[in-house]
Amino acid sequence: MKKRAAIFDLDGTVIDSEIVWDDAARALLGRRGKIFDREGTKPLMMGKHIRDSTEILMRTHGVDEDVDTVVRERRELVREYFAKEVRFVDGAREFIEKIKPTWSIAIATALDKTLLAVVEEKLGLSELFGEHIYSVEDIGNISKPDPAIFLYAAKQLGVAPEHCIVLEDAPMGVLGAKNAGMKCVALTTSTTRDKLSLADSIVDAYSEIRLEEILA
Repeated sequence: MKKRAAIFDLDGTVIDSEIVWDDAARALLGRRGKIFDREGTKPLMMGKHIRDSTEILMRTHGVDEDVDTVVRERRELVREYFAKEVRFVDGAREFIEKIKPTWSIAIATALDKTLLAVVEEKLGLSELFGEHIYSVEDIGNISKPDPAIFLYAAKQLGVAPEHCIVLEDAPMGVLGAKNAGMKCVALTTSTTRDKLSLADSIVDAYSEIRLEEILA
């Protein structure tokens, strides 16, 4: 059994999807005559389950409607965008294929299974990760920075938390990794370095990641 694991967030870390979420937020709010405050709101939403992040989006933009109705509308917008344009983050697939022979790997994502199915159809994530693709739906929709999704993934892989490295792009995800007692690499694919300062390593590209050095 492999003694170490790399646990990947999905949105913005493995798949280049943050622009999809931004576009969906703009469209959702635009229908209501509002402008998306990305800089102020985005860091609060990243890494959250879609219901939790939608509540944040509504609260920060003064949208007083039924939450479940807005969640369904937002999910459908994202699903349509995913079906058209989702792709891997530059270097992600190559990096995963490189480490796979010597590291246990998993995805631990806030994405729900409806949207995961769309990504799977487009990109074939299971060809890389096998059955080790875990959604917050697997743990009762508990959002990051709660460590539950990372601890669940580690348990399924059979690797102790202290031997796991999380790869993230979201401030809440970085905090969740640290709350799990894991090392964390943060990619600046979605936000700025200052918002990722809790990570053990902050990189601009997969080519900069040195997992062995971080775990040592």
